[in-house]
Amino acid sequence: MTTAAMVLLGTIVIAHSARGEVVDRIVAVVDQTLLGAPVPAGQIITWSAAYEEARYQAFQTGAAPPQWSPGTSAGSPQLREVVADMIDQLLLEQALEHSPLAPPDDENISERMQAFKGRYTDAGTFQSELARYRLSETALASRLRRENQLMDFVDFTLRPDVRLSTEQIERYYESVLLPRLEGAARGAGPAPSIPPLDEVRDQIQEILTQQEIDRRLEQWLQQLRRSARIGLRLQ
Repeated sequence: MTTAAMVLLGTIVIAHSARGEVVDRIVAVVDQTLLGAPVPAGQIITWSAAYEEARYQAFQTGAAPPQWSPGTSAGSPQLREVVADMIDQLLLEQALEHSPLAPPDDENISERMQAFKGRYTDAGTFQSELARYRLSETALASRLRRENQLMDFVDFTLRPDVRLSTEQIERYYESVLLPRLEGAARGAGPAPSIPPLDEVRDQIQEILTQQEIDRRLEQWLQQLRRSARIGLRLQ
């Protein structure tokens, strides 16, 4: 069977039960080529890949591992949300292929890995939790490396165009930070000190910069989605 025919069928057979039931299938194709041409590797999203992504997202947040099955979860809102996230990741990866940005070094990845391990009392508990989410340490490191690449790429691409005015920084200080600190001062415990603007200017600037990057990223993703061919097979 050709790749194009497999895409039209919308199903990949990885293994069968005694009854010959399909246990994996294509749920999305991103930026597929013209009919009859092969689909580039890495641009097909399978149900099992989406399930793995859902388990990883749950591991990140500490939520309970999702319990999916191909028959009951095919059109679930959670699956659709995960697939949408994976489509955005693939679109950014395609854009990254044309960027001169170098991959991140492993030092930052090691720091993020240590942060995950620090959640648990010992290495055995960490490994047990990985197993509960059906993840491996190698797979986790690979995902962290991929995330770092995409986060660095987004920052590299969008941060240079962010321009903040003095008025924006002062407005955040007066309308967001001060009311937050004053509200905390009315609560239980010792009242926090109120820092002058100059002491927190850099922190405010970074907060506002990240907010603007997030806004521009969503606009960029909307453009990438409009320009791509995205085929969903979630029925």
